[in-house]
Amino acid sequence: MREKGLLFILCLLAATAGACAPKSYPRQATAQEKAYTSVARAVDLAGAEILPRYYPGRRYNLERQTPVVEYSYYTNIRFKRDPTSFYSEPEGLPEVEVVGTMADTKRVSIQLIKWPSQYKPQNPDFALRYERYVEEHTVYAVYVRSKRTPHRGVIIVSHAWTEGDIHMDRNWDRDKMFDYFNLGYDTVIIQQPYHGLRSLENTVFSGEQFFSGEVAMINEAMCQAVTDIRSIKAWLRPHYEVVGLMGENMGATASLMTAVVEEDVDFVIAWEPLSSLGNIQPGSPLAPFAVGTMRAVGLDQDIMNKILYVSSPANYEPAIPVKDVILFAGMGDVFVTPEQPQILEKKWDQLKVVWFAGGHLLNLQKKLCRYRETRFLIAQLPEEARPIDKNATRKELKKKRKEDKRKRRQEEKELKQKRKGDKKNRKQEKKLKKKEKEKRKKLFRRKDNKEKEPSPAP
Repeated sequence: MREKGLLFILCLLAATAGACAPKSYPRQATAQEKAYTSVARAVDLAGAEILPRYYPGRRYNLERQTPVVEYSYYTNIRFKRDPTSFYSEPEGLPEVEVVGTMADTKRVSIQLIKWPSQYKPQNPDFALRYERYVEEHTVYAVYVRSKRTPHRGVIIVSHAWTEGDIHMDRNWDRDKMFDYFNLGYDTVIIQQPYHGLRSLENTVFSGEQFFSGEVAMINEAMCQAVTDIRSIKAWLRPHYEVVGLMGENMGATASLMTAVVEEDVDFVIAWEPLSSLGNIQPGSPLAPFAVGTMRAVGLDQDIMNKILYVSSPANYEPAIPVKDVILFAGMGDVFVTPEQPQILEKKWDQLKVVWFAGGHLLNLQKKLCRYRETRFLIAQLPEEARPIDKNATRKELKKKRKEDKRKRRQEEKELKQKRKGDKKNRKQEKKLKKKEKEKRKKLFRRKDNKEKEPSPAP
């Protein structure tokens, strides 16, 4: 029965895929990629009808999204000129404690850790409210660490918006963390503000206050997310040669914003990032109640761009080289539309963007993305610490085998010539020895003949 249901869904998607095809593609796509993108977009459109109602619930009170905090504070010109004036650097190292051990084997240790958040509210009007948000005063993270041989790299992972309690395995990809582990990286998965373990008491769904109609809280939540990343980065840096960031969705936006204000980061991997929050359209299924509430209270796109300027990475230049940043984006994404990564692609010159045939909910080119991500991560490690790349393409392996075969043949040829030359030299030596021997024999014969000759008569 389950197989028949799945078959019916696939047939339905195949039938509607043509109508769901995007009008344009961010790069040249093959016929197969276009078909994949259309199917993934159909899945996103179906999800767009279900998810906005699923997370908040049918009886969600939209008044919870109404802006209360004064938001004109964020239009200050100094924040546009210098992002570090808004994202202040944490003072000193955080006091990290181990809450408990989630798994412990001979190879790996998985621990839940915590530390006091070093974030300080920027908006004075919001500071009074933040004092009551005691859940936000502590940061939680899952630390996946090697026990046998210390790894030389670590990745700080920021999860997507609406993700739940990271203490529960279903809310983070354990297999993916072990893949990074096998490449030579430890990982730290941070619980984002207002999510999971840090959700406020009366929260309806995880991440409700992180991205809501209360625009002031979007900027403050982003500032806290960046501060928490910088805090744990400072704590990890003495133990690791390479420290990188990775994020998905709003987590990717936080990672990119960290790269804007923090020079001591080696790389950033951003999956489906929002690069300009003010440019989210009213009909977007990503957070229709949030954007809808902003518009309902008179915040048009121009005002939203001004207020959310400090939370949009596309408005600033990165503090790290652009070559150390890579983006992954779906060509048929309905939630984070291709326009969002394209804004950043235009602003940050020579930015690497991997456009895959897929959407927000379905990626039909996972192998391609995994291969590109693996190659990028391996390249960040010191050469002596790089693992053998098992995900090399058949073409590269074939080329390598061909090159090895050519080298072996060359070596064999040289060895054969050497042996031939040695044989020739041995023959010449033998010939010379023979000649020397014959010469000596002739000399001995002449001496014998002279001795045998009779002396002349007197």
